[in-house]
Amino acid sequence: MTWQQLRYRLDDNRSFNQMRGTPYYQDAVYERFSPEEVARRYQALRDKMRQLQLDCAIVPGGPCHWSFGGGMLWLTGHWEWHGIACYVVVPLEGEPTLVYGMGGTHTEAVRRETDGAIADVRHSRGGRFAEVIAERIRELGLEGGPSWRSTHASATICR
Repeated sequence: MTWQQLRYRLDDNRSFNQMRGTPYYQDAVYERFSPEEVARRYQALRDKMRQLQLDCAIVPGGPCHWSFGGGMLWLTGHWEWHGIACYVVVPLEGEPTLVYGMGGTHTEAVRRETDGAIADVRHSRGGRFAEVIAERIRELGLEGGPSWRSTHASATICR
């Protein structure tokens, strides 16, 4: 739905959570990793994925003082302080996706904040992170019987 269609329906939760390309936060200035640093970080993760023969990584991050954003912060530059966690789906080939807890203006702000590190930021649709992650994995064509295992406290990886 375009901003022109959406702008008069912001009190409708379904419309609000689908906002994209709004004028909100256009003038905000965020610290960002350089394009070279972003490329280096994704390359490092994908090199490790190749070494482990993995097609996809699901990388979490949240406000916990022990992890301070974990792998999600490292990959996207976003530190989640609103909710318990967010997840980055990183395929070996193709674009990564950040699954963010809230919709509407919150997601729009995160899109602006992470611009340059990740283009695809999706709402968790009320905390249904696993459902949104599974949909993304299917979109990538990686659903063919993946074997799930946790290799580290900060990343869950599918093969």
